Amino acid sequence: MPFYLFTFRPQITEQDLFENFLTIFIPELKKLPKYSYSIEEDNTLQKHIHVVAESKAKDLSAFKQIFNKKIFKDF
Repeated sequence: MPFYLFTFRPQITEQDLFENFLTIFIPELKKLPKYSYSIEEDNTLQKHIHVVAESKAKDLSAFKQIFNKKIFKDF
């Protein structure tokens, strides 16, 4: 199965988006077969998350379907 690298870094003026994103993303991430994530530079304006995840998706566009859910569109 393929692995994908995903990084989320909010604009420095919208730091509250980071915590909001994590509350909806982590439960979705836990549905994947294998994953690992690292939050870097926490408590700074440059905080971001890197995720490496295994997916049953056959390609990148299929993996991106995770983000087509209503909760992400509303986000």
